[in-house]
Amino acid sequence: MRNFKISLASKAHALVVTTKIVALIAFILPCMLSASSAQQERIAVANAEIGAPYIENYEPDQYNAGTQNWSIAQTNNGLMYFGNNSGVLEFDGQTWRTIPVTNRTAVRALAVGHDGRVYVGAQGEIGYLAPDSNGFQQYISLNEMVPERYRDFADIAKTYASEQGIYFQALDRVFLWSNGKMKVWMPELPFHLSFMVEGIFYIRQREVGLMKIENDSLIAVPAGADFADERIYAMLPYGEKEALVFSRTRGLFRFTGERFLPFRTEVDQYLADNLIYHAEVLRNGDFAIATLRGGVAIIDQNGGLRQIIGKTIGVQDDNVKYLLQDHAGGLWLALNNGITRVEIPSPISLFDERFGVSSSVNAIARHQGKLYVGTADGLYVLAKPQSGTSPARFLDRKQFIEMSDINAQTWALLSFGDVLLASTSSGVYQIQNNRVRQIRESAGHAYMLFRSLRDPAIVYVGLQDGLAAMRYDANRRQQWHDLGKVADFDAEVRSIEESADGKLWLATRSQGFYRLDFSDGFRLSPDSEQYSAGQGLQENHGWVIVFSAAGRMFFVTANGLFQFDEANRSFLPDTSLGIEVANGSQPINFAIGDANGNIWLQSESYNRRNMIFARRRDDGGYERTRKRYNRFADFRAWIILPENDQTIWFGGPDGLVRYDMTIEQDYAQPFSALVRAVTFEDSLVIFGGAHTQLSDNTDGSSNAARELILPYSRNALRFAYSATSFEQPEAIRYQVFLEGFANNWSAWTSETKKDYTNIPEGDYRFRIRARNVYEQISMEDAFAFRILAPWYRSWWAFILYTMLFGVLVFGLIRLRTRQLEARSHELEGIIKERTQEILDTQEQLIVQEKMASLGQMTAGIAHEIKNPLNFVNNFAEGAVDLADELDEAIEKHKESLQAADFEYIQEIVNEIKLNAAAITENGKRADSIVKSMMDHARDTKGEFERLDLNSLLNENIGLAYHGYRAKIANFEVDIQKDFDTSLEPVKVIPQDLSRVFLNLISNACYALNEKQKAIGTSFQPLLHVSTRAHGSKIEVRIRDNGPGIPEDLRRKIFNPFFTTKPTGEGNTGLGLSISYDIIVKQHKGELAVDSKVDEYTEFLIVLPAN
Repeated sequence: MRNFKISLASKAHALVVTTKIVALIAFILPCMLSASSAQQERIAVANAEIGAPYIENYEPDQYNAGTQNWSIAQTNNGLMYFGNNSGVLEFDGQTWRTIPVTNRTAVRALAVGHDGRVYVGAQGEIGYLAPDSNGFQQYISLNEMVPERYRDFADIAKTYASEQGIYFQALDRVFLWSNGKMKVWMPELPFHLSFMVEGIFYIRQREVGLMKIENDSLIAVPAGADFADERIYAMLPYGEKEALVFSRTRGLFRFTGERFLPFRTEVDQYLADNLIYHAEVLRNGDFAIATLRGGVAIIDQNGGLRQIIGKTIGVQDDNVKYLLQDHAGGLWLALNNGITRVEIPSPISLFDERFGVSSSVNAIARHQGKLYVGTADGLYVLAKPQSGTSPARFLDRKQFIEMSDINAQTWALLSFGDVLLASTSSGVYQIQNNRVRQIRESAGHAYMLFRSLRDPAIVYVGLQDGLAAMRYDANRRQQWHDLGKVADFDAEVRSIEESADGKLWLATRSQGFYRLDFSDGFRLSPDSEQYSAGQGLQENHGWVIVFSAAGRMFFVTANGLFQFDEANRSFLPDTSLGIEVANGSQPINFAIGDANGNIWLQSESYNRRNMIFARRRDDGGYERTRKRYNRFADFRAWIILPENDQTIWFGGPDGLVRYDMTIEQDYAQPFSALVRAVTFEDSLVIFGGAHTQLSDNTDGSSNAARELILPYSRNALRFAYSATSFEQPEAIRYQVFLEGFANNWSAWTSETKKDYTNIPEGDYRFRIRARNVYEQISMEDAFAFRILAPWYRSWWAFILYTMLFGVLVFGLIRLRTRQLEARSHELEGIIKERTQEILDTQEQLIVQEKMASLGQMTAGIAHEIKNPLNFVNNFAEGAVDLADELDEAIEKHKESLQAADFEYIQEIVNEIKLNAAAITENGKRADSIVKSMMDHARDTKGEFERLDLNSLLNENIGLAYHGYRAKIANFEVDIQKDFDTSLEPVKVIPQDLSRVFLNLISNACYALNEKQKAIGTSFQPLLHVSTRAHGSKIEVRIRDNGPGIPEDLRRKIFNPFFTTKPTGEGNTGLGLSISYDIIVKQHKGELAVDSKVDEYTEFLIVLPAN
């Protein structure tokens, strides 16, 4: 902790110095004001033609936080941070996030340290931002690092990063965080604000003046006492060794290191009236000054006013708290109500309804130093400041003024000496000395004005219904003489050019090009030639344009750019501006040549407009420039006025654009594409988008060590991303590349998220890059992750499979070596147990696509069980015969036995009979099950033969129905047959297909009987069987009105051993599985089921007709 005092002697000295400076200012101020007044007026006139820059307002509802914003910072990767009443706001170009501080107070100061971190000063809080383990940006407090006796502080007014560390300035103390330690300076009198200039920390102490920290001590700067009672709101580098001080009431001062010299500007009064609050030096050397009432004033290094940026030109609030110029040069404004980004300095400025241009601009002209525009509402002129008008006040309110005497749509303007001509919807007017007079009436629109090169006294007028001419004669009372309208010519003329021989080229709205011969002077009936369909032009040529550059004619149609071949009197494609322009793949909307032979044009490609400047080379060719004009390429240009090599005007339905060629911008400014979030099923955020910003990662890319390991159950991911290019963000396009999943980059798209589903196990790297409005490719970002294999494909699962297989083999060996005779009563249980094992194994093998192994294993087991089962059945039947013989023998010797012994022996014999009968019954049932298993496993080798499908089906319907009636005598069903008699014989395996028909129809009969038993006689069973030929396929439909099959059972109905019938009815669950194999595998057909519970079940069999 450092205590600081200023002695009374120092204060007295400061008072003397201040008195001398005031006297000096009083002497030189009148001289300075007089000398600068002319300069102020000149600068104001020039700046009067600077319109509004592109402005993007972000309202509190958009970023969903407090209205007031106090500070701004930008990290190396381009992310923007704002100190807000709700905390720290983070903006990536697409998404806003709020990061509250520990005590949830307002954040007033931000700074980016040399380590890449964002340091935060709030109310009673100091700290920084850092990502947590999941990539979520969070606030880390440094309050615990402050000695306990200094922790009770209020607002942090300023935060700065320096070589010494991070300064946090409160009104009653200063903290310095450096190398893990916290230093504290405590003043006797409170501080006001602090500043960082060229690595030196300055601070103003109330009633003391301007101080600085030097050698860990607060010391007074020379003449710093001048500001003991004057508030300073900014201090910026000026030149190589000086600083510029921005005070609240006394204006600006140059600080030489020894003294403070007044620095007069054109905005001194404006700043005094509107209360300066902050300032920022721009990269071009200009100064941006924020005020609390009047927006932002931009001044040059000499104090000349560049521009006023405030509510009058679209900023949402004039109360500006802080300014920051971002990496691309855009100026961010922290406002009392919202946040704004202004593209300044920029070569582009806009004139629209904010400046009085409220309708489409059809014509632009410079006349006697004034700028005129012809619009759909009439003629307007840009007002200039009156003598003595404050430049700041004028620039804050500059407007286009309507020439009220022309109440017609104005199409063209022509400066003719001291006269300005305007062609309108009601004729031609002249403007001279601010007086308007109509000089030619017109029944329709007068679209075009062209001054003859051969006879400069003649002006041609392109009309809605032809061409007229006027001659100027200064000696006549009526200076303009109407030469009349060309006879027998009624095309709508939209553009005019004149060749050196006096022939006039006319471009019309729908009739192509005309050439009129005025080589001997204007005539009402000149020789004329029309060029429309033919002569090198296509019939659908559309709206055409003719213009010239460097004495050369260019002809534009919807089909491309052409030149005229005089020898053959035809048009040829002109490739001087590019093949794509010549062949019409980039149609030209408008084009014009300038005085230096250069060409300005607007074309379209891929649903986007392109503004192109083609500079004429010494060899007569053209070098095209496009990307630098992309920012306003979507502006629809109807008219272009190239005034000189510096200023170009563009007019159209959206107003007026001024382009200043002298303002250079870095269109290749690097920016970053960033992975901002990785989510699973739109809810679980796997990665929060916070990027490490340490000094070893200053290129803005993400941390290379970031990698995530995910279970297979989370193999559907959404990646959200953005780009830190803030100019026209809707023009940004993105490419993604998931290494390990895709082979190359995706197509460019405006989407800011990408979904991936069913990502297989493996290592992946999601890469993202962006392309901004200037077609500059961003730095990439990447996110690495790993998807683990599902449990059933993991290494331990395969070990488990091996163990299970070993146990299964061991069990089979034991089963074969057992004595079946001694354990015959357990045979059914053994079969059921082994069958369940087969079902379990088959379920796993189906998942792993190994059904073939199950078939082989099932056949082996069934074959091994069959032999001992035959022994059991045979011996069981023998036991019954022996019991009968024993019973007969006992009956014969009944008299020789005692009655009690006879009854006991007879009970034993009867029990043997019952047991033998039970063994026989269950053995036969087991034999039936084994037979079905063998049938399912057996690869049928039946032969294909052609037969009548209808006959085969009809035969099996009868067999199945009567077979079921043999078991259920009272069962009846209404069988409806709808056979396609046009069916050709089809090639099938008869015995196998019959098996399918019998199985399906028997199942239908069973289902119908079950429903009738449940409902009663009110239910009428119905079975509908049909055949149809559909091209190369034959359909068989078997439909019943039984109880239906629920959805969960339909998914398993074709699985082996699956059945819905009760146990004990002799069903193995293999019927539909075998039917599926016969139809799909043997006959290359399809078997499907459709059902609705309580209504119907329908099986569809599709067989190839050939």
